[in-house]
Amino acid sequence: MKGFLSNKLFLIVYFFEWAFQFIMVECMGMVTKCYPLGLELNLICLGFGFISIPWGAIIKFIPSKHFAFKVDDAPMDEEDKHSTATSAFKKSVTRKSELQGIVGSQLKQQVIANIKSQAQINAQKALKEKMQ
Repeated sequence: MKGFLSNKLFLIVYFFEWAFQFIMVECMGMVTKCYPLGLELNLICLGFGFISIPWGAIIKFIPSKHFAFKVDDAPMDEEDKHSTATSAFKKSVTRKSELQGIVGSQLKQQVIANIKSQAQINAQKALKEKMQ
């Protein structure tokens, strides 16, 4: 924390960032989709802002050995890939290409069928016009 208040550039940037965010919330509601806050909520936000800098300094003093974890970089089997927590929410690249291939071929078949049916309709119209 030594020299924190003596760094004028940091203080200027910090003040303008805070002021700009305040102006965005209070005055630019339609543009930023924010609504003005009351005095109490503004003070709470200001308190969170002032707490975040000392909190960051405190976190830096905790040795990183407490946050160490082991990463297993072995490749996953296909079965393991589909059993992960995120696989339920997103499709794998392989699955996407499989789906695109299926959808693409179905779409092509549908387009061809539509063109054929439209051609038949046009032929029938032309035949009716010839007969009249």
